[in-house]
Amino acid sequence: MSSNRIVTIGIGGASCSGKTTLAKWLLKILPNCTLFYQDDFFKLEKDLPIDPTTKYINWDCPEAINFPLFLSTLEKLHQTGSLPATFVSNEVKNVHKDIKGSGLDELVKQLSLRVNEALNASAGDDKNNGWHFVLVDGFLLYYDPEVIKELDVRLFVKADRDTLKKRREERAGYITVEGYAIDPPDYFDKIVWPNYVELHKDLLIKGQSSGLIDGVKSGCKVIEDFVVLDTNFEEKFGENLEEAVETVIRFIERSAGPRSESESSDRCPEARITRIYSVWLPIIDYDLIVMTYKIYYLNYDHLGHIKLDMAQNGNTESASLMFQ
Repeated sequence: MSSNRIVTIGIGGASCSGKTTLAKWLLKILPNCTLFYQDDFFKLEKDLPIDPTTKYINWDCPEAINFPLFLSTLEKLHQTGSLPATFVSNEVKNVHKDIKGSGLDELVKQLSLRVNEALNASAGDDKNNGWHFVLVDGFLLYYDPEVIKELDVRLFVKADRDTLKKRREERAGYITVEGYAIDPPDYFDKIVWPNYVELHKDLLIKGQSSGLIDGVKSGCKVIEDFVVLDTNFEEKFGENLEEAVETVIRFIERSAGPRSESESSDRCPEARITRIYSVWLPIIDYDLIVMTYKIYYLNYDHLGHIKLDMAQNGNTESASLMFQ
């Protein structure tokens, strides 16, 4: 187990929404930082699904990603701060258009100072209170609930259809494990956009405005403390970068304090949940008796804080009680 506090920062969004651009600028600001790409977990081309209508290889659906391997690697990275010694990234070879704007370099300096101030304030008397940041870049970060659980800070970058299409079609192609992939002429219209809308329809409906959205729903999932950044206009990149950094700083400030025993124990799953009691509540509705039940239990989060959770009819909700 690393002696550092490891913070995972999810940067999700559609292809060409600006995820990697934002991640690379955050790399300049956050100390002790690692960039981790979901795109490194595409399956081999022979194992990729074929769209039944167009007969194109579908790179933009969940079945194209080796989710078990992605999740296990992310969990290990979240626990240790290190990637497996054998891990090799192909995504780092892909070229992404960068943002050039006046004042960005100065903004990076200012934001770096803000982060360092927050880190120093969080340390207190604990001189070993180090931090390690992991930027997780992926187009399907908010699809799998188990992946969402591993993301401490949750950012979602979005742009409109025309902007995404223009950016995608300006790319020559993509370096893959096996070579090079080039989009067919209508790939965005037939594959990329329909998949994006279907897989993020609740986020798109509920997350239209930028800023902090508490409890954005994705299908049957609830994504807490979700920050949406609009990347349609390059001239607003500085504002998005500042909002992303301030979101990280808020997490640092909330997480400040001595590390608990549970945080130092590799977030052992066996130590996370202790059942307290269950209550059956009969509810009479007209001539029918509808039985509902609530189960309350203690649950450790990854920072060692104890929270009281409640499950009602099999659906877990976080109660308002939090213990330090």
